[in-house]
Amino acid sequence: MDLVGRNCPFSFWFPIISSEIPDTLHNAAGPDQNKLSVGPVLRMKIALVGQIDVDRVADLVGSPAPFPVHSFPLTADLARIFVNRGHSVRMVVLSSHSNAELTTYGSREVSVSIVHQRRARRAIPDWFRMEVLGVARAIEDYQPDAVSCHWTYEYARGVLRTRFPHVITAHDVPTRLFSMLRPRYYHWPRLMQGFLVSARAKLMTAQSPYTLRLWKTEMRRRGPMCLVPNGVAPQLTAISASGGDANVPVFVSVNAGFQPRKNTKTLIKSFFILRRSYPSARLRLYGSGFGQGEEANQWASRRGLEGGVEFVGHTPNAQLVEELASTASVLVHPALEESFGMAVAEAMAIGLPVVGGRDSGAIPWLLDEGRAGFLCDVRSPADLADTMARALGTRNIAVAGKRRIAENFMLDKVADQYLELLAQAADRS
Repeated sequence: MDLVGRNCPFSFWFPIISSEIPDTLHNAAGPDQNKLSVGPVLRMKIALVGQIDVDRVADLVGSPAPFPVHSFPLTADLARIFVNRGHSVRMVVLSSHSNAELTTYGSREVSVSIVHQRRARRAIPDWFRMEVLGVARAIEDYQPDAVSCHWTYEYARGVLRTRFPHVITAHDVPTRLFSMLRPRYYHWPRLMQGFLVSARAKLMTAQSPYTLRLWKTEMRRRGPMCLVPNGVAPQLTAISASGGDANVPVFVSVNAGFQPRKNTKTLIKSFFILRRSYPSARLRLYGSGFGQGEEANQWASRRGLEGGVEFVGHTPNAQLVEELASTASVLVHPALEESFGMAVAEAMAIGLPVVGGRDSGAIPWLLDEGRAGFLCDVRSPADLADTMARALGTRNIAVAGKRRIAENFMLDKVADQYLELLAQAADRS
C-alpha cells in the first residue's frame, strides 16, 4: 500500500508507523471531502486541546494558571467565544513546569487540565508516550461531545487515543519543519507523529491554502480536510496605526526564535543597507531570542550590525499591539516559510504596511498576492531593503490590508466555522 507516494521526499520513512494505520482510513475520503455542511449548532461540551494562553481567559476559569503552560492567544480567544455562545469548555494544555501528572482547576462550565511534559531528552525515546497518555486521560475525564485539537503532534495523538469525535487543526507542515529545523533527533519523531495523525484523524482543518495543499501532497492526507483560517480579534480592526514619526521611521519584526527559518539575519543585513539612505531609521525586534544580550543581539554585535537596532525580546501581546500601533512605520516579516502568519495578520488589522516574502508559504495569500502588502525576495538583503523603503508612507496598501482582514479573517466567523465542524463531527459519531 503506497501511503506516501513517490513524489514525497519522506516516503521511505513512513513504513515505521504504517502498521498502526487501519486500512479503512485510507479510503475514507470521497469526492466531496472538502464540502462540509452542518445544521444549527446545539450546546456542546468541547475539549479544546493544544497550546492555549489560559491566563488570557483567567476571568472565565476563576484563577490564573498555577504555573506556565504552552501558550497561544488564538486558542484562548476561541475558548472565550465558545463559552459566550453557551458551550462548556475544558482546555487541555502541556507544561514542563507542573509537578503532578495532571492538574485540573476551574468550574463545571469552564476548566483547565494541565498535563505534565517531560524534557525532550526524556520524552523522545518513547515518542512522547507519557504526554500522549496524559492528554488522553484529561479528555477522558471530561467526557466531551467533541474535541477541537490544535497542532498535530503529542496533542493530536492524545486525542486519537480516545473515542471522542474530533476536529484536528494543522498549524504547520511537519515535512517542511523537518527539512528546515534542527536538531533532527527532535523533529524526526514529530515528523512521524504528523504522518500518523494524517492517516488516522477523522476530520482535519488547515489555516491556509498553502498548509492544506502540502498536507494533501507531502503529508498524504486522504481524509476530509478543509480550510479554516486563523482569526483576528475584532477589536484590532478598531485600532488605527499612527504610522510613527516620519522623520524617524521604525521598522518592526515579530518572530519566535532566532532560527534560519525566520531569516532575521537577512533582515538585519537589509537594515544595515537601508540606513545608508535613512540614517535615523530604527529596527525593533520582538520575540524570544531577540532581547538584550540574547542570540540575535550577540550575532549582530559580532558583525558590527547592531547600529539602530533595538533588541526588545519577548513582549506580552497587548503591549506589543499598543507599541506597534503608536510607534511603528512598517512591519517586516522576513520568514522563509509560514503556514499562516499571525503577526502579519494582526499588523494588517491595525493598519500597518507589511513586507513579506513572495515565496514564503502562506504569506503571499495573506497579503493578497501583493495587493494588501509588499512582496519581495526575502533571501536578498538588497531587495528586502529596497522594499522596506518603498513601504514607508504607503497608506493605500495599509488600508487594503486592513480591509482584507476585516472581510476574511474575523475571529467570530472563524469560531463559527469550528463550532459547525465540531457539531458535524459529533453528529457523525
